[in-house]
Amino acid sequence: MNEEQILVRHEGSPVLPRFYGSFDLDDNRYIAIEFFEGATLAQRLSNEHSPTSEISVSEIVAVGRETAGALAQLHERGLVFRDFSPANVIATPDGGYRLIDFGTTFDLSQDGASLHALVLRPAWHERLAVP
Repeated sequence: MNEEQILVRHEGSPVLPRFYGSFDLDDNRYIAIEFFEGATLAQRLSNEHSPTSEISVSEIVAVGRETAGALAQLHERGLVFRDFSPANVIATPDGGYRLIDFGTTFDLSQDGASLHALVLRPAWHERLAVP
């Protein structure tokens, strides 16, 4: 199931962005979804959108609580969000945190669905702490 199908099938979920529509252009599929204003945690940590890349302990706790709650709601719907990273969490101006990029999300509610996959980001091996 692709991102568009997941967003349509689970429309109304408080943790998924609203789906507005889709279209094809030059052999590419585009989807229109809700826009969340703010910076990703990756941007915040890299100092792109904030004067400091430091995040307070209270904000770390808030990020953990809110994203864990969002993941729990997805799991209750049978969805596995397989790309959880600072690049896929937006810190909104109102102090909230939203998950984005559901392209690798897996829907366990599909008939005969089985989750046997490993999703790795580019250069994943460079982040390993190998002595």
